[in-house]
Amino acid sequence: MTAPTRTRAPRRPPIRLLIFAVNALILLAPLVFVLMLRIYQTHLLHQTEAALIAESVWIGEVYGDALAAAQGRPSEASARPPGEADAFWPVSPQFEPGQAILPRLQAPARFVPPAAQDTAWFRAGARVKPLLDRAKRVTLSGVRVLDPHGVVVASSGGELGAVLDDLPEVRGALRGQYTVVGRERISDEPAPPLDGIRRRGQVRLFTALPVFRDGALVAVVRASRTGVDVVEALWLYRGEMSLALLACVGLTMSVAWALSRAISRPVRDLMDAARAITRGEARRPFRARGFVPAELFALSESLDAVTAQLTTRADYVAAFAAQAGHELKTPLTSIRGAVELLTDAGDEMPPSERARFLRNLTADTERMERLVLRLLTLARLENPTAAPPEEDIEVGPFFEALTARHGGAITLHLAPGVPARLRIAPEHLEGALLNLVENALRHGAGHPIEVEVKPRPDRPGLVVTVRDRGPGLTEQARARLFERFFTTERGRGGTGLGLAIAAAAARARGGQIEVESRPGDTRFTVTL
Repeated sequence: MTAPTRTRAPRRPPIRLLIFAVNALILLAPLVFVLMLRIYQTHLLHQTEAALIAESVWIGEVYGDALAAAQGRPSEASARPPGEADAFWPVSPQFEPGQAILPRLQAPARFVPPAAQDTAWFRAGARVKPLLDRAKRVTLSGVRVLDPHGVVVASSGGELGAVLDDLPEVRGALRGQYTVVGRERISDEPAPPLDGIRRRGQVRLFTALPVFRDGALVAVVRASRTGVDVVEALWLYRGEMSLALLACVGLTMSVAWALSRAISRPVRDLMDAARAITRGEARRPFRARGFVPAELFALSESLDAVTAQLTTRADYVAAFAAQAGHELKTPLTSIRGAVELLTDAGDEMPPSERARFLRNLTADTERMERLVLRLLTLARLENPTAAPPEEDIEVGPFFEALTARHGGAITLHLAPGVPARLRIAPEHLEGALLNLVENALRHGAGHPIEVEVKPRPDRPGLVVTVRDRGPGLTEQARARLFERFFTTERGRGGTGLGLAIAAAAARARGGQIEVESRPGDTRFTVTL
């Protein structure tokens, strides 16, 4: 027989984990918001840097062509950087979030005198100057074109002839590398409106892009622009941000509602089920369903088990009381009738009749005494909270004493491997075996009975088989054999509790009792 498959119960989060998760979410939400703002601010700076790169590339190509014309060279000369063999050399934004922000730029300290400005670089700068001015009106970017020595030869503002080779971004570009730095933006002007083209950011990016012709550095385009402020960007995208905020609020409310419902609903169900029981209504299951914290699910299962156990015990007590009352009613009625007759006509009765009534009183009293004693024994065995103390019992001597008590009416066989000692309550061992032996002796038709003792295969214990050679059991008797007060010997004083006591003793030890019967061979096997 294959073992039944057990469905694995889903793992349920404990209440402390849910509370910790909610508190952690509340604590981390501002931190996550600040982190997202920092990431978004870096993204905005990268956007500004990408725009400056694109503008610098365009200006650099225009200036390179103007310089070639001023120098009398062909304008289609290669603009590839030295050592670059690929047809494409993209320049990506390089400003890092942790990059230091430099102080505000001071006015240049060195200038090239006007007499030294009559060069091809300055003449090319004069040709692109109108383009820089027109571009500034649209992009608001500050652009400086520098010659290979770091001298400003064209500007969208002032500083013409200024020497800027001491600036870090210019030094990097003069070495042939694209360079970007960030500087503090300090403005004395009032903050522009949120939807204006002027920016409110506190960091101004300065990019320096080298311009090459025929593998040689011919110029540097230095561009600057204030980065977009986070508040300004949020205002520009206020519609989308409002929708995102509403979605976050809705999600937060949904999670809070789900968690509160997961805790409050099972508690409310437990309260309703408990109130129904106090009102005397039919028992409702306590077991919670759906998404329930682990503690509440365990509590509901425990209450359900306790309620089921109490209901079973109440039903047992009611049935036990009804059966005991019915069994005790018969001898009580006989005793009462005999006492009334002896009281009313005892002096007029013949001695023989009075003696017969006294014998009946004695027999009924003894039957009541047996019933009461066996009812107490059965009640103790079926009450798990009143288990008698266990003792180490010598197995061999116990069965030898059992055999000797009934003379030669019992044949004992101890199988190999039977434990020498068994820790068990004496009441359990005697209640199971004495009743089986006495039952076999009564129904054995005068033949000796056989008692076989074997070790229990699954754990320490005994398997005892009691066999008699009587007429056997009918199907009707076998179906009700272990019921309380069922007996086929009521006329001979049988109480119907012996086999019920044996079965209860076996169950109290985690065992069972089985019966096989046919004419001439009836076997009771009890596992202890």
